[in-house]
Amino acid sequence: MSTDIQRKPLDRLPGESPHANPLPLQRGEGETSSVYGAAHVADPFVSQEKILLVDDVPSNLAVLSLALEPEGYEILAAPSGAAAIKVAAKAKPDLILLDIMMPDMDGVETCLRLKQDEATRDSPVIFITARADAQSVVQGFRAGAVDYLVKPLQTDEVLIRVKTHLRAWKPRVAV
Repeated sequence: MSTDIQRKPLDRLPGESPHANPLPLQRGEGETSSVYGAAHVADPFVSQEKILLVDDVPSNLAVLSLALEPEGYEILAAPSGAAAIKVAAKAKPDLILLDIMMPDMDGVETCLRLKQDEATRDSPVIFITARADAQSVVQGFRAGAVDYLVKPLQTDEVLIRVKTHLRAWKPRVAV
């Protein structure tokens, strides 16, 4: 019998519908929004790595945020591909976690547009999706993604992949 503690998969918060309406993510100058609607003032003297989370399901944003914020990352969130493009162009995130299956503009189209824009093309994109077939994986990489995570997500795996890609991409962007 193993004594290892296994973390629950990242799915959604208990009691939340997978089809909940997106939360408004409002930001004032010098503030970053959490997916809970509360803002905290970013410390101007601490250089945090910025991660943009993109998902049309607010509970998915919340669960990812809960996993990443304690690691010291500054979390930005967008409920759609169009919103992600605007936020990314302004905030220039160090990494983007992007859901593929979204209404209106899906994650593949969002990634293609991010990679076409000079302001956002260097931000690495990790796709997050329930699609595990080879064709979807290849399509994601062809769109410009650096990695591909399949739901249900495991917290430890998400943290390791995020850290790995931030380390791998940071020197390229800083030069």
